[in-house]
Amino acid sequence: ACWLRQLLAARGTQHLHAHFGTNSAAVAMLCHVLGGPTWSFTAHGTETYAAPAEVSLTLKLRHASFAVAIAEWGRRQLQTWAPADRREAMHVVRCGVDERFLREPRSPIPVEPRLLCIARISPEKGIDVLVDAILLLHASGLQFTVALVGDGPSRDELQQRLRDGGAADRLELLGWGDGDRVCRELHRARALVLPSRGEGLPVVLMEAMALFRPAVATDVGAILPPWPTRCAPR
Repeated sequence: ACWLRQLLAARGTQHLHAHFGTNSAAVAMLCHVLGGPTWSFTAHGTETYAAPAEVSLTLKLRHASFAVAIAEWGRRQLQTWAPADRREAMHVVRCGVDERFLREPRSPIPVEPRLLCIARISPEKGIDVLVDAILLLHASGLQFTVALVGDGPSRDELQQRLRDGGAADRLELLGWGDGDRVCRELHRARALVLPSRGEGLPVVLMEAMALFRPAVATDVGAILPPWPTRCAPR
């Protein structure tokens, strides 16, 4: 924060905006308290809302000029933790979808029973629930594959549980992927699967809908309302 204050002063910066309500917002707040410019931040999802007291959300909302959520659900969460005189300074700026997903020609849903999950391999993304589902489907004798774009700290645990259940070949771990990889994998999938325990509003869900792929997701954060149950034809 001290270094950032010097850098911003040298550049004549008048306002600083931070993304995520955790460490980056803390640094921006301390920079301001040390004499730096006014500041604001965007709270995207579980990194802020899952443990607001632990990330000192109320303190940040008291010092910030304003705060941004990516959906109305998130704005209500911020207003819950904001001091009463700061609640009107909570705003919504929605995330967009990269134009490549909107330009893509519509492709038929593949016949191959291939499902796709795009997520960090970590507890908040409900990867253990995904493993439970894979083991249940495997035990039922159904033919299917789940491809997973992403990586994270629970990768070894995930693989071990599937090996123990004799279902290791049901999961294809693809590692981290960029937007082009996500687009290709969505075209190959019959459906997107998001077992998250907490979310703001996942961009990948909007990307799947832009490509006319069904999505199976948990009812958390801003995922369900006011999403339509079907996609309108182009």
